[in-house]
Amino acid sequence: MTTSQVDQKRALIKLKHD
Repeated sequence: MTTSQVDQKRALIKLKHD
C-alpha cells in the first residue's frame, strides 16, 4: 500500500466520520 492510498483512505474515513 502506498502512502497516497493510505492518505486517500484516511480522507474517506474522515468524511464518513464527519
